[in-house]
Amino acid sequence: MNCPYCNSEISADAKFCTVCGANMPEQPAAQPAAQPAEQSGVKKCPYCNSDLEADAKFCTVCGANMPEQPAAEPVGQTAEQTAAPWFDPGESLGKTSMILGIVGLAAGAVLACACACLGGILPLAAAITAIVLGIIAMSKSKAAGYSNKKALTGIITGAVAVVVIILLIALNGVIGAMIGLDAYM
Repeated sequence: MNCPYCNSEISADAKFCTVCGANMPEQPAAQPAAQPAEQSGVKKCPYCNSDLEADAKFCTVCGANMPEQPAAEPVGQTAEQTAAPWFDPGESLGKTSMILGIVGLAAGAVLACACACLGGILPLAAAITAIVLGIIAMSKSKAAGYSNKKALTGIITGAVAVVVIILLIALNGVIGAMIGLDAYM
């Protein structure tokens, strides 16, 4: 017998199609004998315990959607070995990146204004380090299946700090030249 909706071959006593799940019209009482469940290529419906073909997507008796078979584990590895680590390997670098970015921004704004070029060097180094550590932390976290917002914060604050420090150093140089002070150059 074929399904009137998807034209798939189904058993004559099926009430539902095993491929599309459509409800089959009532058939006369003549039914062939059911195959035993022990044969290969046969599975049981978890809802009504009916025998089904191994590749059936729907039960022929109750119409239930059959659950997919679980994927096999990679050869030579257990589930524990393939699972993501219970901790984020980039978390500590992310925290360090965030702290350096904030310190670089705050110290850079203060020191670049006060000491011109030399005052901006250490905060600029901290800001660049924050960007580099943030990128490393993000890649470690992503490889382990985590998202690292602290590392992203470190990258953003580090980038903002670099821009602010460079602008303040340039602005101090312009102001110093305008007022004629050699200390600002």
